[in-house]
Order: sequence, then structure tokens, then C-alpha cells
Amino acid sequence: MKLDYMNSVQLSVTLAVMSMIMWWLFDRTFSGLVMGLVSTLLFLFASQFFVYHGFARYKKPDFFLLRSWLPSLVFSGVITSALSAELSQLLSSPTTMRNRGEEVDLVHRDLFTLGLNF
Repeated sequence: MKLDYMNSVQLSVTLAVMSMIMWWLFDRTFSGLVMGLVSTLLFLFASQFFVYHGFARYKKPDFFLLRSWLPSLVFSGVITSALSAELSQLLSSPTTMRNRGEEVDLVHRDLFTLGLNF
């Protein structure tokens, strides 16, 4: 299914909302939100610098000399990397862990029932 957008503003707003939904579903921490926003802003400033000074160029810029999907891609990448770091830390800990006020059982037991032996 293809979604048709009349202009790049609709695409940008849709991707921004989807990025925030992704943050809400997977992270929900204030530090994750701040890290995602700061990383996205740093990327935007750096890419603006490179485009403005002629080091980089986009064929069809539509959002401040950039493609409109780039900020959402960077934000989603930061949230995903924070999620994977938390997951790897959870998998490496041999004891129970408190996650958002709830006791989480041993992950190794659940992975063993799935046939994954770590």
C-alpha cells in the first residue's frame, strides 16, 4: 500500500508522529527522549553545515536543504540503539532486574524455553 503525500510537510509530520510513537512504545524514558532529540539536532546542524559549505548535496532537498525523512531516521536510530543496549544488558545479567517497578524473571529461563541457550 502506498501513501500519497501532497507535499513534504505531510511526510515530515507523519514521520515525526511515528517516531514519537516508537519512542513511547519502546523506551518511555526522559533520557531516551532527550538523547534522541539532541542527537537529531546535532545531526541536523552538522548536515546543514556540510550542505551550506558545499561538502555535501542532496538531489531533491525539501526540508532546510535536507531530505524530510532524515531527522526521523536519526531519531529512530538513536531510540533503537538505546533499546538494543538495554536488551543486551538485560540478557547479560544473571539475576532478576527491576524494570519500571515490576520484577522481571530471569531472561535466560525464557530464552531456554524458546530453544535459545545463552
